[in-house]
Amino acid sequence: MLPAYYNHVRAFENTLVTKFFGLHCVKLTGASQKKVRVLAKIRIGLNTPARAELTVRKSDSDSQLIGEPTGEFYDVILIFGIIDILQDYDISKKLEHAYKSIQHDPTSISAVDPKQYSKRFRDFIYRAFTEDT
Repeated sequence: MLPAYYNHVRAFENTLVTKFFGLHCVKLTGASQKKVRVLAKIRIGLNTPARAELTVRKSDSDSQLIGEPTGEFYDVILIFGIIDILQDYDISKKLEHAYKSIQHDPTSISAVDPKQYSKRFRDFIYRAFTEDT
């Protein structure tokens, strides 16, 4: 699938097929690692100012971007386009949900109904990006 996709996107620059530019992993403070896909043609509807604090890495050999806060803050704008389009919620996902629900809490597994998935995703984004008080 990937070679055909790549050839199509390369041959038809104005294709309506989503263009994937990269797959990256992000680890939020106190959270597990999350995969982020970088796509083209994302419609940006809201720019929200944020603040970022400069941190100094402990060593160049560290595999994670961790370090000591410097106390220097900068205004930044974070723009996210998060789209989960790579899987349909079809009969195989429904069967996966039924099977995993027997073994685990049905609300905690990955294969859930799209409406439940949407709510869980929005709740996650809210928790990840709200200011700590």
